[in-house]
Amino acid sequence: MINARRNTKVAPSGFQAACCHSAVSLAPDCKLEFEAYAASLAPSEACGVVCGSKFWPCRNIADDPERDFVIDPRSFAAAALSGAVTAVIHSHPMGGPASAADLSACRGTGVPWHIYSIPDEQWSTIEP
Repeated sequence: MINARRNTKVAPSGFQAACCHSAVSLAPDCKLEFEAYAASLAPSEACGVVCGSKFWPCRNIADDPERDFVIDPRSFAAAALSGAVTAVIHSHPMGGPASAADLSACRGTGVPWHIYSIPDEQWSTIEP
């Protein structure tokens, strides 16, 4: 389970480090698909993973999904069946840069995290 709560960071098994990623290298189709997905879930944080070049939406099971995200283990498992998870994607519905929790959890997963800030329609990437 991927957990970006303030106090708990859990890295699931099944993550494999991939080649370096940046916001530019995230496939345009993934970006467009995630932007629509994030808008449909706002004001809650949207989340998902990338396997290869495909975006897999995942259910956010956080206790407070407007402030945090926790990827549902079932959603994660379904995505991971298609191949190695090479990135995590989530939204910041209220905007803002990566949080300290994001940075710590990203290090725990060992894969890049792409963050979409809904208000300013900007992407950022953090690396483990």
